[in-house]
Parts: sequence; structure tokens; C-alpha cells
Amino acid sequence: MEGVEFGCYSNMLLMPGRPYSAQVEMSRRDGIRWNACSGFIARDGGGRERFEIHLLPAMTIVTIKDPIGQKCYTIEPEAGAFTEEDYPPEMQGWSATVLPHDVKETSIKEGVECWRGDFTLRVGDGPTKSITTWNSLQAGLVEEESVSSSGVKMSWRLHHIVLEVPDPDLFRVPPGLQLTKESKPL
Repeated sequence: MEGVEFGCYSNMLLMPGRPYSAQVEMSRRDGIRWNACSGFIARDGGGRERFEIHLLPAMTIVTIKDPIGQKCYTIEPEAGAFTEEDYPPEMQGWSATVLPHDVKETSIKEGVECWRGDFTLRVGDGPTKSITTWNSLQAGLVEEESVSSSGVKMSWRLHHIVLEVPDPDLFRVPPGLQLTKESKPL
């Protein structure tokens, strides 16, 4: 789905000590087309993350970020394959996720306390985006709605959030998959 980043260097920040898992819903509407997909996200206490996205009925992409082992894996289960990349500390985006000082609104979203953030973003000469986020100390970004000046609407929402340590096997490449690309050390 356009606008969704996959792989090791996406914009998702690592947050150790805050394990959780949740289902994810994403959508994009541009006035002509409507695209939606679902997924799953999990983080263990060490900051390892698993993000899986179901793009089509028979197409799933899984990214596992392992900041401790300094590796990142992209798995294509239907193809029986995965890639491995180095994930050195200088490429890892860690977040302390502290509560901002100027919180104007809080709400309980999917059982977790969240605060609202509103801002406008422009990348280069592109259209502006008005973005509303709901963030939590436990799970980070819980909801995001954005509308660009060109009318494109995008959303991200976590649901069925579980604030417990997920199964450790979620952060390992399943056995039997073929390594198709291995990165070189930096």
C-alpha cells in the first residue's frame, strides 16, 4: 500500500521496556481509490519488533527488527524466503517516549491512556498534511489520521492491544525459510 514503509529503516521508533502486541488497520483514500490492509505488531521488553502486513489474501510481508542482535529480517512467508540486513546502533531509532509538556487532550484508546498530537507536515515542495495522532507511553503510536492538501486521507489504528510480553518466537525467523539476501558488514 502506497505510503506504508517496510523494512529495517522504516520510521517506527524502538522502545525497550514497553512490551505489547496489537492488531493494525491501515487505509488510504484519495477520492478515486480506497485501499485498506491489516496487520499485526509486537514488541518485546528488549525493543525487538515484529511488524506484519497483509496486503492481499496471499501476500504478507513481515519485518523483524532485532536491535540486540543488530539484525533486521524481512520475511515473505508465501515465497518461503527471507532477507537479512545488518542493523547497527547508528541506524536504530530509539525513543524514550516522554509525555509532552503541552498535552491539551487525553483519552483512553483500546484500553490504554493516550495523548493527542496535532501538526502539519510538508516534505519538500509536496502537499501539506494535517496529522492527528494518539500516542501512549506503553504502545507508542495508537492512532493516526492524516489528510493532505490534495485530499488524500490515510489512517493507522491499533486494536486488541495486549500489554504483555509476546511469544519470543515472534522475533525469530521461522525454520525452513530460504535466505535470499544477506547484507555486508558496514
